[in-house]
Amino acid sequence: MLFGRLHPVRFVVPMLLSVVWLCSANADAETDDAFFESRIRPLLTERCLNCHSADKGKTEGGLALDSKLGWEKGGDSGAAMVPGNLDESLLIQAVLYGDDGPKMPPEDAGGKLQDAEIALLKQWIQQGANDPRNAAAKRGGMTEEQLRDWWSFQPLQPCAVPEIEGADVRNAIDRFTGARLVSAGLQRAPEADRRSLIRRVTYDLTGLPPTPSEVDSFLADSSPQYYHALIERLLQSPRYGERWGRHWLDLVRYADTAGENTDHPIPDAWRFRNWVIEAFNRDIPYDQFVREQIAGDLLHADDTPDRYREGVIGTGFLAIARRFDHDIDKFTHLTVEDTIDTTGKTFLGLSIACARCHDHKYDPISTKDYYALYGILNSTRYAFPGCEAKQQPRDLVPLQSDAEWARINEPYQVQLSAIDAELKTLTMALANRAREFQAQSSNSQTLLASGQIADGSNQTLAHPDPAIANSLDNLEVKAGQVVQLSIDPNGDYGADSTQIEWEIQELGGASRKWNLLEDLLADGVAENPHKDRYDNEITWLLLDGRMPLSLLPEKIPELSNQPGLVAWRSGDNPAVFANTTENPIAVWTTLPSKTLFVHPAPDGPVAIAWVSPFDGRISIRGRIADAHPGGNSGIGWRMDHFAADHSTLLNEMKAAIARQTLLVAKRNEVVALSPVREFAYAVTEAVTANAKQHMRGDPEKLGDEIPRRWLELFGGEAVAPAAGSGRLQLANWMSDSNNPLVSRVMVNRIWQHHFGKGLVQTPNDFGT
Repeated sequence: MLFGRLHPVRFVVPMLLSVVWLCSANADAETDDAFFESRIRPLLTERCLNCHSADKGKTEGGLALDSKLGWEKGGDSGAAMVPGNLDESLLIQAVLYGDDGPKMPPEDAGGKLQDAEIALLKQWIQQGANDPRNAAAKRGGMTEEQLRDWWSFQPLQPCAVPEIEGADVRNAIDRFTGARLVSAGLQRAPEADRRSLIRRVTYDLTGLPPTPSEVDSFLADSSPQYYHALIERLLQSPRYGERWGRHWLDLVRYADTAGENTDHPIPDAWRFRNWVIEAFNRDIPYDQFVREQIAGDLLHADDTPDRYREGVIGTGFLAIARRFDHDIDKFTHLTVEDTIDTTGKTFLGLSIACARCHDHKYDPISTKDYYALYGILNSTRYAFPGCEAKQQPRDLVPLQSDAEWARINEPYQVQLSAIDAELKTLTMALANRAREFQAQSSNSQTLLASGQIADGSNQTLAHPDPAIANSLDNLEVKAGQVVQLSIDPNGDYGADSTQIEWEIQELGGASRKWNLLEDLLADGVAENPHKDRYDNEITWLLLDGRMPLSLLPEKIPELSNQPGLVAWRSGDNPAVFANTTENPIAVWTTLPSKTLFVHPAPDGPVAIAWVSPFDGRISIRGRIADAHPGGNSGIGWRMDHFAADHSTLLNEMKAAIARQTLLVAKRNEVVALSPVREFAYAVTEAVTANAKQHMRGDPEKLGDEIPRRWLELFGGEAVAPAAGSGRLQLANWMSDSNNPLVSRVMVNRIWQHHFGKGLVQTPNDFGT
């Protein structure tokens, strides 16, 4: 009765609505799938998938639209669609051809979608973007099921050796090959005769033929161990390491040049080459061989000096990665890629570098895997070989640790520091003498003569004023006074080889004569200051004319590698130089025998000075000549008389210079005995940091930061926060006995090089 009194609509309509709602959920699901298959999939296929299909290997902008996983993951700019939200769906913004952002499809791919097509996409997204294309979850290019089934990724398992008997069965390998022969109904080929056998094996292990005496000895060996003895002898040969070391050097793309556009020579690369050869000859275990090349410097950081040295050299494997382009500093990301590529193929038989721009298409390696390894290697400092833009090598790695080098070098550094301190004091003292000379001379300088010489001409010494042209004929001097001849570079620096002839005659008294050439060339211009024939110790001074009383400091006994061409100079110039031989010397010009020249600096003169040893009168004669015509402005010169007494000052200077000469010789002796720090083309630790993903491999478009770790395929262990770059961990992960690839790949290489073809015929690729 109660229900009968209710209005029918109040009761029936809600029930009907509930039923309709429950049914519509299933109906909508079917309708959504049908809508996608009939309207959306054809649209995507026709207008989008030519450029955005992972299956086709075309994912422009990093975006794949051929699966739900693809558009959910999105491209370089993020997720392509936000179901139910048109405003935040980048795909809708692109197909609307907005002012900002990409325009899809582009004009060269058919241009903008029709309004009806855009409406379909909007409707699809607004209704939740149902997409039934749910592919199996993948790691890189493989599903988990495929990964579990692929043979090379499976753990190594003990293998049952076939039971087969026979006189020709000597070992387990014979049992395997024999079983296959039996199953195929085949017989073994006849055993090789001894002469063929020694020839084959010797070529195989050393790359060389056996000598006639080795063949005769092998043929005459009647012991049961004749073959074993042959193998052991060949393995002990240095030629074995050279032969098999070359196989490895081919794998790791060894070269003595850097590979960039000028193929710059690599300093010290040979050390790694020799290290590989010696490693084979020393028969070091393979897992150690792997670790040394990834992190030898870190493995032996606290080891003996010799072990540390070898560890550093071993990392040449990483350092010899190819450099790219003109300025290799700007393309280090490609060098790291080359390292990852070679490391993956050489040790693991995996093309890891395929994941630089996108997940690997075939193997279980993700882009995150790539940048996890990238972070380890990017936290490593590579030696810089030089390139066209930056010629000088840098960052080569010392072969002694800093502590060891300090211990070795400290005794020599103590000596050098003491010598350098005294040399600094002497240098300051000589500078003070120069300032005193300037102060003494400033009020006593008299111009005796000057002139200008046109290019290629010559001139005798004379005053330019005719009224006092004989100023050099009768000059009063006192002991300690100085007469100085200066040669100026003139306007265009044309005075590169100016010949000097200068003679001073004592008037009265002992009538002594001082001749610049005869005095200086008598002992090959041995000293500066230079004595005269009368045993006066300070008579001739060879000076940097830009600074008062600054002696040219450096003697060059063979200028331009010419015996007998002696020079005193400061830097390249100013300089005084002489042909001390009996024959002309052809250099930049021909220098006659027994001649003396000067070469001023670009910014000032060079000078020669005579110091008077007596009180009296002198006459001066001489000639100046341009010995190397070709300039424009010729030569400028002047002769001055400094009337102050410089005797005390010059004697102090002489003593300081003698001590300085002694100290320089002592310093050179210590340097010659000092150890030389050796370097290797290797790697070492750098600033530690995780790398950010390079979107589509472009280092200027950075994505998320990727923690440094091992490949997820093998566990994905992370680099500990305080573990440095992570190279040491990488070396241990790579060579772990549980790693199923590292031993498989090397065994295959050994088989390949012994028998001509590997068990796996793609020795660098054990993937799918």
